[in-house]
Amino acid sequence: MSLRFSHSPQAPTAPSARAFTTLEIMVAMAILATLSLLLLAAAPRGLEKVRTAACANRLRELGIALVLYSSEHTGNFPDAGTTEVSDHVKLASNYVQKLEVMVHCPSDFSRSQAADLATMTDANVSYGYVTHLNNRDSMLLPIAFDRGIGVDGDTLSALSGQGWTFPLHHGGGNLLLNGGEVRFAASFPNPVEAENSPVVVP
Repeated sequence: MSLRFSHSPQAPTAPSARAFTTLEIMVAMAILATLSLLLLAAAPRGLEKVRTAACANRLRELGIALVLYSSEHTGNFPDAGTTEVSDHVKLASNYVQKLEVMVHCPSDFSRSQAADLATMTDANVSYGYVTHLNNRDSMLLPIAFDRGIGVDGDTLSALSGQGWTFPLHHGGGNLLLNGGEVRFAASFPNPVEAENSPVVVP
């Protein structure tokens, strides 16, 4: 006599869920905390680079307006005959939109951007300006620069080699050159000509 054993089909068993141990959770939290600290430490440097680039772009736009103005005024850059930077650059307002934005650096936290051109004063301007220049002067001459260096009445030669006392950007400042180029420099360059051109600062 043969015996038969019948096997009833059984449902497959699900793999047992394994719980995280306290130690594993603590290690994961420590890794996340470390990554957060690294990101927080890097964020201000990244933001400052963005603001420095935005400042350079605004100076470049201002430079285009100044060059366009000079092309219609026998090569001369705006000269209002005052010690107010805002008076000089307002003369080029027909050549750029939102001039009140272009003259304010995003890193200049101690000054606010003017609401409009009519209310713009030197209190809203982040850049110094070199007067008595012509577009036929050397393309390496600065025509505008980050404030925080020099005083009204200084000349280009007086600023030569000086660093920024209160720089808007870490390590130096932006310079708008006669040729329209914007450069970042640790100190003011030596003028190749027009050494006695006076400077006005906001």
